[in-house]
Amino acid sequence: MRVVVLLLSLLVLTMLSHRAHAAESYAGCTGFVPSLPYTISTPGIWCLNKTLNTQATSGISLTIASDNVTLDCNGFAISGNNKLRTGLMTAIYGKDRHITTVRHCTVFSFDKGLDLQSTGAGGGHVVEDNNVYSMTMFGLRVEGDGSVVRHNLVSRVGASNSTNPTGTTWGIYTVGSVNLSDNTVDGIIARQGSNGSAYGIYTWKNPDGTIEGNRVHNLYASGTGNIFGIANIASGRVSVLDNDLFDYTHIGTGVSCADSSGRLKGNIINGFALAVLRCGKAKDNDISP
Repeated sequence: MRVVVLLLSLLVLTMLSHRAHAAESYAGCTGFVPSLPYTISTPGIWCLNKTLNTQATSGISLTIASDNVTLDCNGFAISGNNKLRTGLMTAIYGKDRHITTVRHCTVFSFDKGLDLQSTGAGGGHVVEDNNVYSMTMFGLRVEGDGSVVRHNLVSRVGASNSTNPTGTTWGIYTVGSVNLSDNTVDGIIARQGSNGSAYGIYTWKNPDGTIEGNRVHNLYASGTGNIFGIANIASGRVSVLDNDLFDYTHIGTGVSCADSSGRLKGNIINGFALAVLRCGKAKDNDISP
């Protein structure tokens, strides 16, 4: 009997703790996103308190048009409509913004999930703890020095009937000095018949970032396209540490660097035709076929 009472007490405490956490998260909100499409034009913590759907067939669902914005979805979803697309559709978009944080969002059924663009201005973003799936082009794109992409799940990117103009797909795409850690990328598929490539994690002009502890699995190219688990393009002294990469198709490249200044250590790179390309000091990696 005492055991039952103890278990019931623990259950009640757990429920109260969960409710308190939810109340605290809402208490800090500057405002709530009421519906889609919507533009956040003032700084602060903007929250979701319900799942938001859009039936738009092109354009942007949620625009971040101010610096110093946190979007906290509190586990709620932003969902699009992949069946009636007439043009490219983006879930969350911002351009040349500073200090954007996006967390706890479930995003699905768009062409582009999160797209934080930069023309040289902007950066310092944090993208964390999001679940992004059923995109046709890419899951997360984050541009801007000093940004962090961590603890996200990106899956099922690519569709045979998509409006993706090139057919190439990306799980996570970053530009500038961005650190990526503890992300899972699974199921990146180039559009059929497009000769498109599939990239798990793609960095562009990353001079000194760290890519650590990520998992990249199930990449599929189309026709003459290629596969890259982690591709560092025009990137400098990027560090690639303790990642787990697996390729069922036994083609493509596990990790590529711009030159030998890119460093590898402690990665598991399994099943790729070429485990490592141009990276220097490829130490303590398991590159079994």
